[in-house]
Formats: sequence, C-alpha cells, structure tokens
Amino acid sequence: MTLYFDPVAILGNGRDAFRGRWEDRLWLNVPGPFYGGETDTCWTGRLSAPSHVLYGGEYLSEYVYRQPRTPADTALLVEAADNDPFLGYGCDGDSRWTPETVREWWRNRSQVVQYLSNQRSN
Repeated sequence: MTLYFDPVAILGNGRDAFRGRWEDRLWLNVPGPFYGGETDTCWTGRLSAPSHVLYGGEYLSEYVYRQPRTPADTALLVEAADNDPFLGYGCDGDSRWTPETVREWWRNRSQVVQYLSNQRSN
C-alpha cells in the first residue's frame, strides 16, 4: 500500500498541457504538484474540474484548491489545463514546495479562508 498517490506519474501526454511557471503561481493554490499561474480568465477550469479549480486573484485566474487523489481526478485536472489557452497550469509543484513553505502556507491559510469568504458574494 502506498501512502501517496503521485498524479504526475500518470500524466503521460497530458504533461504537455502543463507549461505554467512556478514564479507565476497564484498564492491561493494549495501545496501539491499542480497549480495555476497565469491562466486565462474565461473560467473554463471549473467546467472541467469543479472539485479542484477555483478563480481568484486580481484577474480571477484559475488556481488549484484541491489536489487530485485518483486517476479520474487527475484526468479532470489535465482537461482543465488543456482547455487553458495560456497553458498557465504547472505540474512541478512537488519539486518546488519545501517543508518550510508548506508549513508557511498552512500557517497563513486563514488569509485564503478570508479571501474566499470575501469573494463569496461574487
């Protein structure tokens, strides 16, 4: 039994849809391999992956609020990334997050909650 499902390992050709840059990552993304950076603002991500993608930031870019836990979840996130004309999703987050940056994200998660609470009416 494995304790960690590695969705990146099953991407295959789907990896081509992930050309986002870590430096462009929206601060609302949860730690994990996938994230949204400079994505299109057409709001297509939730059509493909409603359990994983939300919109936020100054330009209402797409970001990953829940990492995939199954191959089916991963396929939906690949579809969301593939539908983004800017190819702003990334899949190299696991090589970028460090234990300290994950801890920092969790310490500051109240900012994410507050942001989402403020955006609820939108």
